[in-house]
Amino acid sequence: MARGRPKSNLSRDEKLAKKREAERERRARRKADEELRKEDQLKEQMRYKARKKEGKIKMTKDLTPRELRKRRKTADRIVALGNDISNLESFVNALGKEDSAIKLMVITDSDMEEIDDKVTVSTLIKAMRSTMKVHQCTWNKHSTTLHFNSLSRTECTPGMQCAHYNLGIQKVFRVDTSQTNNTVPDELRPAEDVEPSTLPNSVRPTVGMSRMFQNPSIAEGTWVAVQYEQNWYPGIVEKVQGENLMVSFMARSTGNKSFFWPDIPDRQNVEKNGVLYVLKSPPQPISRRHMLVEEWKYIDFLSRNCFPS
Repeated sequence: MARGRPKSNLSRDEKLAKKREAERERRARRKADEELRKEDQLKEQMRYKARKKEGKIKMTKDLTPRELRKRRKTADRIVALGNDISNLESFVNALGKEDSAIKLMVITDSDMEEIDDKVTVSTLIKAMRSTMKVHQCTWNKHSTTLHFNSLSRTECTPGMQCAHYNLGIQKVFRVDTSQTNNTVPDELRPAEDVEPSTLPNSVRPTVGMSRMFQNPSIAEGTWVAVQYEQNWYPGIVEKVQGENLMVSFMARSTGNKSFFWPDIPDRQNVEKNGVLYVLKSPPQPISRRHMLVEEWKYIDFLSRNCFPS
């Protein structure tokens, strides 16, 4: 005579807890397996699209005013009924039981660390000042420079220094990994990490008086210092026409050490041989409006010696 499964002595709550624990272990095993995890993600996406197509899931913009009020009051109602929401997990569980139309997707620390591990290029580009202010980064395939801006401006050419919201630049160049033991192909490295003798000619720095007398190449987006009467002024080259440059200049502050953009743009035609100095980096912000040229002491020296009063 066949015997049935022995009756369990566990209570209903204990059975549910045991079932939940087994489900957590199963999910953990599938999440640890990359192929199974991708399979689960694909199934979840398909289920979501099917429910959305059937109208069971609505975007916030598609909700009626009544549904919006209901969604806003859901959390308040849960607390009013005596339920304690002490952390994110309890909040997600409470909303999931209360209103199935609300779908929460939780991103855990481990999920973010997994993505961070895949991002290798970011660790090869040094941090710069005002990193938290960066809103836009532009470049082009013909340049070795990344341009960082505090705001996006469509009128300015991508890959060129923005005359309005520029925060700074970062020089990078490609390393031939066939000559090294590095396994990362076509790697980007900051130019500051490499000796100048190993840099390509296009990014090899030139310093001192040679920057003025060797007639360095000046292109659109280059920052220059030009002498006018007793003072020099920084400006950005907006257009190059042969030996003539169209430069948008900054104005000097009262203390004469910082500069700011005037309300009315100050654009002047300048000959290339009239450039006092080619800046290695654009002025850096020191306040909401004022900016400082890092090489101002050296440019002052050139100004005093080349244009004595």
